[in-house]
Amino acid sequence: MLVSLDGSRSRLVSRFHVSSDSEYEPGAGNGKGKSTYERCTMTIPLYVGVDIGKAKNVACFMGPDGAVLLQKATFDNTASGAQRLVTKAKELLVNENCDHPVFGVEATSFYHFHLMNFILQTDELKSYRPMVYQLNARNVKNFKKSYAPRGKNDVYDAFVIADNLRFGRLPKPYEVDEMYLPLQRLTRYRFHLVGSLIREKSYFLTMLFLKFSNYGDVFSDVFGATSRSLITDFYSPEEIINTPLEDLVQFLVDKGNNHFAEPEELAKELKRIFRESYRLQPKLTDSVNLILETSMNNIRFFEQSIRKIENVINRDMTKLANPLESVRGIGPVYSAGIIAEVGDITKFDSQAKLAKYAGLTWNSNQSGNFVGEDEPLNRAGNRYLRYYLIEAADSMRRHNAEYQAYYQKKYQEAAKHAHKRALVLTARKLVRLVFALLDKNQLYRPG
Repeated sequence: MLVSLDGSRSRLVSRFHVSSDSEYEPGAGNGKGKSTYERCTMTIPLYVGVDIGKAKNVACFMGPDGAVLLQKATFDNTASGAQRLVTKAKELLVNENCDHPVFGVEATSFYHFHLMNFILQTDELKSYRPMVYQLNARNVKNFKKSYAPRGKNDVYDAFVIADNLRFGRLPKPYEVDEMYLPLQRLTRYRFHLVGSLIREKSYFLTMLFLKFSNYGDVFSDVFGATSRSLITDFYSPEEIINTPLEDLVQFLVDKGNNHFAEPEELAKELKRIFRESYRLQPKLTDSVNLILETSMNNIRFFEQSIRKIENVINRDMTKLANPLESVRGIGPVYSAGIIAEVGDITKFDSQAKLAKYAGLTWNSNQSGNFVGEDEPLNRAGNRYLRYYLIEAADSMRRHNAEYQAYYQKKYQEAAKHAHKRALVLTARKLVRLVFALLDKNQLYRPG
């Protein structure tokens, strides 16, 4: 590193602050962004590591040579507390002859969100060109291992974050994103709702086994309209068995809207299956029925909420250029999830960098002459982007002939975990298409 001697303080100070070409920076060293040399700027940085808490933030101010200028500075996690942090940073910039503040926070739910935006938007620091880094908690933890063990406290954690900033290997600096952030909040909330729906359905099925132990053999979709009515309208297997056949047939016709080709045969099959079911203890029946009814209401709520969010996503996507929707099988919701997480595609110089950002790469499993059969998926990337890419790939394998053939090929090649492996590989193939369409802003034309 190029250094110069600061005679006034008799210490070496860095004359360059480098935004590192690390594997965590999507646009590092690429042709579209700036090269490593171009991104080096003549500067004397002030490093500020902030340990975030819901109520209090603890900051450590560090000079470019690693000297701690102010080790324990506590600020409320409020607008006034953030202003005090900024004022102290400006004071040290002047006193220490630094000209460029570099802030680092460890990602902690949403507690760091307001502070990052406050720092970048405050007029007090604009002339100093502040940079803010959102550091991955796992990376900070691993960096901390290079020090002698000292336990954990807020002051020490702030010091580690500040030193991590000084050593480099940083992600891309945080930027205030007014274009994609509102959409991202919606798509991430949809992700949360879908996860909640899956968990609720899984719990419902465990309770359903207690009431109707053989129920899985009846309907292909347990959560279809007819199935839901059957579960909640009938108290026990005995009630279904004792219902006259013609009444049960009429129930299936009414609830199924004449969907079943042979409702009488289905009614007979229902009676046969429920005769083979376990019988629940009478004292437990009321409790199980109440749980199933409540759980079914939760499932309906999650489904309605997802539809509501998707309607808003569809509306908002009409305001953005969306070449991904030209691909049959992706649709507005999946494309919204992808675009919201990718943001400005110029951050990525290649489809490989985009795949790495999504965590759709594989860790090598090799040592010497040994080559492992399994190469685990690297899950260190953006889990939301990975989710929407995989969901889109799953849809495309059913609606797009090219991707269907590719999925089948990878499925047949897999020795184990065939579906999961083939689906993730299909998502990796989709990354190349996503990058090309967004990079060129052009519609999809099947080959």
